[in-house]
Amino acid sequence: MAKPFRLAAIALVALAEVPSVHGETLGVDYFTLFSCRVYDTRPVHDPLQGGPGRRRDIQVAGVCGVPAGSTAVAVNLTALNASRTGSLAVYDAGLASAPMLYSALSLPPGRVRANSAIVELSADGKIAAELSAEFASLSDTADLVIDVLGYFSENAGLRILKSTNGQDANFPPGPSIAPGSPVLWEYYVTNVGEVTLSSIQVTDNRGVTVTCPKTSLRSGESMRCTGNGLAQACQYSNVGTATGRTPEGQTVGDDDPSHYFGELAANISIRTRINGQEADIPPGPEILVGSPTLWTYTVTNTGNIALGNVRVIDSGGVSVACPKTTLQSGESMTCVAQGTATACQYGNIGRVTAMTAQCGSQVIAEDPSHYFGIPCE
Repeated sequence: MAKPFRLAAIALVALAEVPSVHGETLGVDYFTLFSCRVYDTRPVHDPLQGGPGRRRDIQVAGVCGVPAGSTAVAVNLTALNASRTGSLAVYDAGLASAPMLYSALSLPPGRVRANSAIVELSADGKIAAELSAEFASLSDTADLVIDVLGYFSENAGLRILKSTNGQDANFPPGPSIAPGSPVLWEYYVTNVGEVTLSSIQVTDNRGVTVTCPKTSLRSGESMRCTGNGLAQACQYSNVGTATGRTPEGQTVGDDDPSHYFGELAANISIRTRINGQEADIPPGPEILVGSPTLWTYTVTNTGNIALGNVRVIDSGGVSVACPKTTLQSGESMTCVAQGTATACQYGNIGRVTAMTAQCGSQVIAEDPSHYFGIPCE
């Protein structure tokens, strides 16, 4: 396939001057790397030589994190130890020779020359380094060091937009869904690059099985993938991820989160009775002063979710005993407290608190009770 741009020889420019490293002009994307040495003639004592073999092809793709399929590299070139005055050209190894129009790095003998360059790669990921004609003899040599700073690749991209029951819910809480109700996740995948993508896969980090109608997309083409499940209680989040491969073997991808809240009807009730009577309003039953009093507190989980840490207290300070601390949906229990009747009007409030077992939210209920202690003097 035709390469999206051609910088056939050395472009002696600062990297900040490279036009549109995001591909708007060059049709490619630029990826930075930590500076890494891909070539150095010095350790093996193998300098570039003059004569008929003034050109040397150097493998760059597959070295220092430059992937196969890269179209060009940004490098620092350092030439040193030149035996004579001349110049150095570095260019696409797929060309038979350096093109007529290029910038060359001058090589003064015995001095170090360095500069930044952008060099296009051949189809097999190589660049050519060639000494000028002044290096006519095999004894004419120069050392070369190449450090790669980044690479250019095809303008390829994949975008995914994920929705939950038709809502794009990137942020919590998302739509409210009753626990146990069906959930439909939709993953809209679009090829936003300029090359066809293949081996497209869509996955979900919560183990949802995602089904897509195809595995390749042309430039600008979209598809709708789906996943199904049953709503869980409380806050839920998941992330859809789409990946694909370019014709040159590059992997591109994107992800998008989604949320919903498993709507809970958490609730609890309490009924406080004195000696078996409900007495929400004073005066309540008359009880002989000094006689025993028995309060019962009937607690019921009236919501649709289990409750834990169920606790009943009484505003009058009596000690309340309950048979358990958890209640399933619809379950009830009776707690008790005992005391001795005091004179005149008496009032107290039974109060129950509990926590939702899954979401950790609190529910509270209260109910008053009264009696009148006689004689009242």
